[in-house]
Amino acid sequence: MALVLSLVAALLALLIKQWVRDYMQVYQRYNDPLKRARLRQYLNEGWQRWNMPVLAGIGQQLLHVSLFLFLWGLFVVVLNINTRVSLCTGIPVILCSLLYIFAGCAPIMDPQSPYQAPSSGALWFYVQRIARRRYYNSRDDGAHLPVSSNMAMGQMQLAMEETEERKSRDGRAIQWLVGRMTEDAEMDSLVQAIPNSLNMGWGLKVWEQIMCHSGIPIAVPPPSPLPNNTSALSLTPNSPDAYPHSAITHFQEEDIGHELRIRVAHLLETCKTRSIFQNVEAWRRRTRACVETMVSLVCCANSDAELE
Repeated sequence: MALVLSLVAALLALLIKQWVRDYMQVYQRYNDPLKRARLRQYLNEGWQRWNMPVLAGIGQQLLHVSLFLFLWGLFVVVLNINTRVSLCTGIPVILCSLLYIFAGCAPIMDPQSPYQAPSSGALWFYVQRIARRRYYNSRDDGAHLPVSSNMAMGQMQLAMEETEERKSRDGRAIQWLVGRMTEDAEMDSLVQAIPNSLNMGWGLKVWEQIMCHSGIPIAVPPPSPLPNNTSALSLTPNSPDAYPHSAITHFQEEDIGHELRIRVAHLLETCKTRSIFQNVEAWRRRTRACVETMVSLVCCANSDAELE
């Protein structure tokens, strides 16, 4: 059975690879965007209706089943020959089987688990049908709705659930995001997104928690002027002039608010040099985003700030 299933899995893998290649090449033969979009949508709906992703997962499961059948068959054969050798063979097989079972059940026990197995999706589906896990959704009048039977969709719903745990998790996510942005172009996207996030009740709560727990005075020290003949975009992350008053990649959670204000103040300082921008619209967009973000952060902290 192990040999037969492994050969079937190999054959299925070859067929799926051919089907995927044909699917990707058919609608890419045409240069007309509208024709490509129509053909792609036509094929994609057939792809979903015929459950191609499910068939691809079955091939992977067959390979796993064939492996365990071979290991258990080897254990049974060795058991009839020599008991001592069979124990040396059986113990690793049992441990491997237990690890595989644990990996398959881990997402059901904890949706945040990184461990999965091909059977995890099926287990999630049946467990949800028997014992419905629910999540809080404030958009539907605060109702507790059942989690989706699809594991990927269910994990997304639980990740977006508005709880106190998520509030602190969002704060850590912002800390991670700010700590890894070292270029002005990267900060642009974050600075433009902050004012919009404050328009939502949940976003306002998260930013209030971040700014109030900063433990650093709200007053923003004026950024150091850029050296002569130096553009802000030419500064490297490790340059001492790139982000004054701060260590970009070494700061703790309690000073994330202060670090963010320093970074925004530096970005605003670059707006004094219009020559580094491609056009006036880019300069206006950055200037407006920096001012709105700085004012928003000050309002979240319920304090006054001096901006220069």
